[in-house]
Amino acid sequence: MLDEAGFDSAARWYVDGYSQRSGIKVNLDFPPKLDRMHRDVEVALFRAVQESLTNIHKHSGAASVNICLSPTQSKFDWRFGTMEGGYHRSD
Repeated sequence: MLDEAGFDSAARWYVDGYSQRSGIKVNLDFPPKLDRMHRDVEVALFRAVQESLTNIHKHSGAASVNICLSPTQSKFDWRFGTMEGGYHRSD
């Protein structure tokens, strides 16, 4: 899915399934039109979403999660947050 459709579509697909399996509501806040990125970047971002949601499910006890991705020319600003706290990183 990631190779064919790109990070945006693959992340939305993954989050939909994650929400159904875990019962945790996930709000994705991505730009309206997120262009395709270099394959390595898309894979890294997708794996970060997978690992972060896995850790949230295992350790937070949260009922909902917000994921915000804001790309700039040279980096990504992304945030994962729950009502119990959150994680922020700019790369």
